[in-house]
Amino acid sequence: MPPRQVSWWGCRWPIWWPSSCAKTPEGWRNAGHGRIIRGISPCSCEAPMKVTQGYSGTQIALHWIVAVLIVMQFGFGDAIATAFDAASKGEEIAFNPMILQHVAGGALILLLGIWRLKLILTRGAPAAPEGGKPAAKILAKASTGMLYLFMLAMPISGSVAWFGGVEAAANMHNLGKIFLMLFVLLHIAGAVYHQVVLKDNLIARMMKAG
Repeated sequence: MPPRQVSWWGCRWPIWWPSSCAKTPEGWRNAGHGRIIRGISPCSCEAPMKVTQGYSGTQIALHWIVAVLIVMQFGFGDAIATAFDAASKGEEIAFNPMILQHVAGGALILLLGIWRLKLILTRGAPAAPEGGKPAAKILAKASTGMLYLFMLAMPISGSVAWFGGVEAAANMHNLGKIFLMLFVLLHIAGAVYHQVVLKDNLIARMMKAG
């Protein structure tokens, strides 16, 4: 019996997974019913991300816009933190444009981050460059994944804290900015490592559409 599947963002996701399957040039063949399932393994939940020669112009633009917004958020964060502490004590909050900029910037990062994820799932992304140590590649994938996680989690936790007055969300937001900074620095260090040590000109992929 073929596995039931649901479609999401162009991928077919099995609702249950057969116990035995094999990869063939045509797709995944289940040993139980012999049916070829293209694109996604019926025994795992790994989405088939397309591999492209380079990033699109939209992907590159989104990358740099979000990068600038994240840097700006760290600059505007102190004003909203002070205002949140004042509000939690019942004090009146005076209008501060930096608070508005922080809130608007967070909303933009969330929306653009979702857009970036959608483009990766639908258009794809370039394969990891050859060379380098396996541990470095694992670290690069992990740090990039965590960057996306915090790119979405930080605006959400900040919104819950600011608009809902939830102190736990504020604490998570304050802790999250430390981890976000860490993963941003790891991301930058990785780019420098590729450019200076491996000399593979990896940064060019984020400069010119391919």
